[in-house]
Amino acid sequence: MTGPANHLHRHRKWPLWSKIVLGFFAAAVGVLLAASGLAGFTAAKVSHNMVHSNALASIAPIPKLTQDTNILVMGLDSRVDEQGNPLSPALYDALDAGDQSIGGYNANVLMLVHIPADGGQATAISIPRDDYVQIAGIPGESFDGKIKEA
Repeated sequence: MTGPANHLHRHRKWPLWSKIVLGFFAAAVGVLLAASGLAGFTAAKVSHNMVHSNALASIAPIPKLTQDTNILVMGLDSRVDEQGNPLSPALYDALDAGDQSIGGYNANVLMLVHIPADGGQATAISIPRDDYVQIAGIPGESFDGKIKEA
């Protein structure tokens, strides 16, 4: 039989190398799909377990800087509010760091952050809290103490 009808009955045989390449790409796509699924699942699980804050929601839009700005970030190890009053029991439970009897007023984090007004990259340096500095300001006295005490 010759002609177009005979052409439909012929099977083209693929060379072995093309089958190997096709198998490799199929396996690679399978691995990539599995890895993407695992990464997405892990990211969703991690995000679900985080506590998110809307503390800055009321400051929208954030004002544009008109000059370079330096910010001193201080993390105080204190378990009371700004007036010295104990926090609510629910907040102590959420902090999981003890109640008002623990911590004192020592600075655990000291960082200086510089933000350029032109929108350039901000830079920060961490100040070692146990370095000694000269402390002044008490009438008639000047003494050495740790930065966290100053």
